[in-house]
Amino acid sequence: MAATIDSGAAETAKASPPFALRGRRVFVAGHRGMVGSAIVRRLAEVDCEVLTVAHDRLDLLRQDDTAAYLRSAKPDAVIVAAAKVGGIAANSAFPADFIYQNLMIATNVIGASSAAQLPMICPALSTEWLIIAWRNCWKIATSGLSV
Repeated sequence: MAATIDSGAAETAKASPPFALRGRRVFVAGHRGMVGSAIVRRLAEVDCEVLTVAHDRLDLLRQDDTAAYLRSAKPDAVIVAAAKVGGIAANSAFPADFIYQNLMIATNVIGASSAAQLPMICPALSTEWLIIAWRNCWKIATSGLSV
């Protein structure tokens, strides 16, 4: 039996994004950073309400606080652009701290978003590079090589 394709449905899918942000509430975690601020500037061009919270008001490393904020704010979409940053010297000196904190931020925001049954979660930063970076640091540490 041959599958048929409804060309009208295919055209409709092409015409509209799978999750339009117009008229939605969008939380941008990490809105003051390089990636997050660019996302906020781009969202300003869309008719949506951008939600942001300063780090001194919400520490994304604190799971309960993150969950409480997302339950209260009820955004329609969450974009995770938050990360601990420190430059080359700090990243080289404390790689495990950066990896741990960045994974915890992403895990807390994604987990709390899921628990609050928010319709869209978009990690803007990949944690894959963290795992690769950790493996490289471990190889260097165990081989006696210096960076």
